[in-house]
Amino acid sequence: MAHLHYIFTHHTTNPKPRTPSETMSILPNGVYLIRNGNNVASNFPATGTHPPFITAISFAGMSGPYSQWMVKHVDQGAYSITNLGSGFKAFVKDEEKGASVDGNSDKGVHFAIEPAGMNEYTIKTVDRDLDWTVNEEQPEFIRVFLEPSGKGVSQHFLFQFLRPFED
Repeated sequence: MAHLHYIFTHHTTNPKPRTPSETMSILPNGVYLIRNGNNVASNFPATGTHPPFITAISFAGMSGPYSQWMVKHVDQGAYSITNLGSGFKAFVKDEEKGASVDGNSDKGVHFAIEPAGMNEYTIKTVDRDLDWTVNEEQPEFIRVFLEPSGKGVSQHFLFQFLRPFED
């Protein structure tokens, strides 16, 4: 019986950031849990009547469709990241330090996914050297922001493969 999940491993000895054109597709298209430590990335749908809707991407010990992400290689090392439960795409309004990483009902932003060693990856903006960074200052609602590289485990993510996705 095939395993329902497996973890992709890729080690690098070159800590220098790479541009998307230097990065090949390192994760196959599929549905993943995105983990940081014991927490899993989640996104919930918004309430209201006037889209676009934007809701926070948070990290908690959750499961179910709101913690499952469709990761799709789109171009030269860039990926779209879409939450299966909400249908929202990973998005930043501005690619700048401190910007919140959210789910957007209408449009998403492509991100680079690069090896960080030890079965972990960083998720970065394509045009700037800014990484998804888990901010645990409010443990009841752990958010994701963009910060410069080099902040250690708060910027390292494990992609746990669940299944292929259907186009």
